[in-house]
Amino acid sequence: MSSNNHFSRGARPRPPLIDLQQIRAWRQECHSKHGEECNNRYSELLLKRLEKLTLVDVNDQSLVILPSTTPFVALSYVWGAVPIFKALKSNIKDLMTPGSLASDEIKIADTVRDAINLVKSLGECYLWVDCLCIIQDQDEAAMSATLRAMANIYASAEFTIVAADGADANCGLRGTGGNSADRSQLDVDYRTFDLESYPGRSVWATRGWTFQESLFSRRLLVLGELSHWLCGRSDWHEVPISTNRSLDVSATALTSPSNRDHLGVPMGLLSQITELPNLRIWEVVISGFGHRCFTFQTDLYRAIAGATEILGPLFPSGLVHGLPVFFFDMVLLWYPRTWVSRRAEYPSWSWTGWHAELDVFQDWLPFYPDVKYNSEDKDSSQHCSPGVRLSRVASYMMQEISNNGPPPWRSPEHLNKFYEYQAIRYDVETEMPTGWLRHDHAKGQYYTCSVIKDTGRRFSYPLPFADPCAAQVVYSSVISCTAPRAFVDFREHPDYENYAYVIERNCCAILGLLCLQIEQLPLDACNIFEVIALSEVEILDEVFVEQYLSTSVMSDVIELFRIFEGVREPLRFYNVMYITWEDDVAVRAGLGMIHKKAWDALDAKTITFKLG
Repeated sequence: MSSNNHFSRGARPRPPLIDLQQIRAWRQECHSKHGEECNNRYSELLLKRLEKLTLVDVNDQSLVILPSTTPFVALSYVWGAVPIFKALKSNIKDLMTPGSLASDEIKIADTVRDAINLVKSLGECYLWVDCLCIIQDQDEAAMSATLRAMANIYASAEFTIVAADGADANCGLRGTGGNSADRSQLDVDYRTFDLESYPGRSVWATRGWTFQESLFSRRLLVLGELSHWLCGRSDWHEVPISTNRSLDVSATALTSPSNRDHLGVPMGLLSQITELPNLRIWEVVISGFGHRCFTFQTDLYRAIAGATEILGPLFPSGLVHGLPVFFFDMVLLWYPRTWVSRRAEYPSWSWTGWHAELDVFQDWLPFYPDVKYNSEDKDSSQHCSPGVRLSRVASYMMQEISNNGPPPWRSPEHLNKFYEYQAIRYDVETEMPTGWLRHDHAKGQYYTCSVIKDTGRRFSYPLPFADPCAAQVVYSSVISCTAPRAFVDFREHPDYENYAYVIERNCCAILGLLCLQIEQLPLDACNIFEVIALSEVEILDEVFVEQYLSTSVMSDVIELFRIFEGVREPLRFYNVMYITWEDDVAVRAGLGMIHKKAWDALDAKTITFKLG
């Protein structure tokens, strides 16, 4: 039997209307059986930011102002290039009148109109949608406060409707009843159809503003070619319902793990926040956000304001242009996977300065302080010692943004402070920070913390506690850097178009590997390239690198660097940044690694310069 015949026998016409009974069953099953992970609304966190919310009363068809603890549904959709009716200072009072949103004088975007109807049909009372619930021309201070609360708003929503089947706000939510358009005829073989719930290939998934909305939502009702429900415990798909069969969604209710992080679905992030600095959480933000698109590039920080407001305080001294100050040397080591384009409004040394596809999990994993172990048998640790050790080379000074003229250059209080905590591992005489315990193990010592929820979590060195009340300082995009500088040549890599070998000037000796960010002059031209050393790396456990980093840049360079070693001594190399110049300010143009012996032979000179 051909595959086509198999499809035709199993295919059924997709119903023109979505089965709302099925959605209600998903909602009820999740609410009644999934516990705190799905049901914690984090209302107290939202209340700290906004005491009141403007919501759409779907029954009265008007806007209402209610306590922010009120249960509501949120909408995540693409605005696109179509005109959208918005709440303004001039019309907000009229929109509070019952029935105003149903008036013929107001042309609400189709997606918003259909969402209002859907929320009502599902038995919910209130909808939060940005175009109506945020006064779009309010003053900058009020708008900033709202944007900083966005992550909390979506985390507090009972669920978020994702309009995944359209490129703009007038595409509507097809098949939801009322005045919505029916879904077009589509024969679906429910046994073989791609049941990927998260709409990763949709226009919605490319937009910068929608990422944060998804990332913090606890539940997603995804409306695309089929309807899907994603939450912290389950992943349900639309299936045809027979009239003589009762609906049963319980079979898969608890088959999913207790969180969806490993599945790559950006949602429910508040449930994963810990009491300690956690690079893994911030990595999810960067990897999901770097390639997103904006109509206005200057909107990037506004679109991620809610995430930075919540996650920034997890790191001592917060974030500087999207990078944790505490782990600064570590988080400078991000590698784009392809050629990238510049976001000139933001610093080149940060991922925010580039429109780029990133996977910083692979880039940062070698330096994570977490111990990797077999989850079923924690005594069979793959390593208790860190796989690599990072050492300081460059130093930095920053300037706070101030209305009182340029302040002096200084180092933030916790800039690269992780080095001090890493050093505790190598000095057993050092007094342990409060709450931390040192444990001996056949494969190396590890550390646990007795005053966090997960007291069994293992670390390769202690960490400080987060201070959620710490003030977040805003720094200039130009920083002062003092670092060794050398001049080298590049040679094209035979397999990867955006990689180049670093070679010694006037000879063919390979010194290292470099990831270029922007296509430029042919690498066989007579050019001299300028690189600075950022930090030094010592490979402590090559097995760890091979096991966990087989697809990473570091894995590639280990094989390359073995040519420098006469014996199997620990590998050492420098993380280097390739820079170009715009007037007197250096710009990051690439990142790579040069073997320590090779770099030390280059006669590098230390300079102090501006990096923007």
